[in-house]
Amino acid sequence: MPKFITKAGLLELQAEYQEILNVKIPENLSTLNSALAQGDLSENAERDAALVDQGRLQTRTQEIEEILNDYELIDENAVAKSKTVIVGSLVKLSYSDRDEVYEVKIMGSSEADILSPIPKISNESPLGQAILGKASGASVEFRVKHRTLKVKILEILE
Repeated sequence: MPKFITKAGLLELQAEYQEILNVKIPENLSTLNSALAQGDLSENAERDAALVDQGRLQTRTQEIEEILNDYELIDENAVAKSKTVIVGSLVKLSYSDRDEVYEVKIMGSSEADILSPIPKISNESPLGQAILGKASGASVEFRVKHRTLKVKILEILE
């Protein structure tokens, strides 16, 4: 299943990938070689930290490669024209058990960020899956852990 991503997100991911390959991995190898040259490996905190960092870099490289090998760009023009919620939509909604209005942007999982000023919700999340394809005015239910939540789509902003 391809990962949805914006053009800006794709460029950011490609830049991160290049930085990891061209800067961070060589720095890590240099640190690791320096630590190994110190000799005693039984109590070498610098070596241990470099090995942990090496594992983290390898994992992130693999994650990025998986996305870059199978992604679908979010069509900004389609988002602007859509009358239903699609990946890339900015949606105003309210939960039935709260008196607040929320705005969320539906994004691919690689760009999801619930802590951004306007939360970016993954299209794969329970909320994202529940509202995809729905129009303004629709009410939907979805499950999170052991709770069923009900949300109403007030407006599709873009």
